[in-house]
Amino acid sequence: MTLRVRPGGEVILTAPPGTNTEAFLTQQHAWIQGQRARFKAITREFGEGAEELFLYNGTLCHLIQSDRCSISEEEPEITYTSPKGLISLLKQTLDRDLREQIARFEEKSGVPAGRVTIRRQKTKWGSCSSQGNLNFNLRCIALPPELRAYIVVHECSHLQELHHGPAFWKLVAEHYPAYREAEAALRRYWVVIERNRPWQILIGSK
Repeated sequence: MTLRVRPGGEVILTAPPGTNTEAFLTQQHAWIQGQRARFKAITREFGEGAEELFLYNGTLCHLIQSDRCSISEEEPEITYTSPKGLISLLKQTLDRDLREQIARFEEKSGVPAGRVTIRRQKTKWGSCSSQGNLNFNLRCIALPPELRAYIVVHECSHLQELHHGPAFWKLVAEHYPAYREAEAALRRYWVVIERNRPWQILIGSK
């Protein structure tokens, strides 16, 4: 059997047919509650409103429905016409940022990237195909700029080293020495985004 708790608190149990799952879940009750408490504690560290306000660029923002789409980081607030309009605005903003960072990596490494796409993924921050095409999660726009920069370095490093072996991590360290700290921070941000209601609605919208 395998048991895991998602950041939102959902329990996922995989077991063979005929297994006494009820007894197993009773046995694991304390561990499940501990995981749920840990995820709640991580979210609380991000401040009041971490579950209700929209996380953008590392900052909690107010979402305001309006007749136009715009981003004001001073307020901070984001106006949008519809979920579709908000997704389009976020994709455009993220695309510009990613392409600038990818261009800098290409200049330093001399290795060109292929196609760049942005999707509403549910499990990964990004990926790189064997053809050199880069795919990024729309959730990256929720992150502080320095963590987005790390994701770009991570995925662009796969242009030279496809697998996560020692050569890959050595290459990553050359471009982003604090990659271990970035990996730890990304795990925490993933929990917060999974528990952030506006993001969950946006990811699930058509």
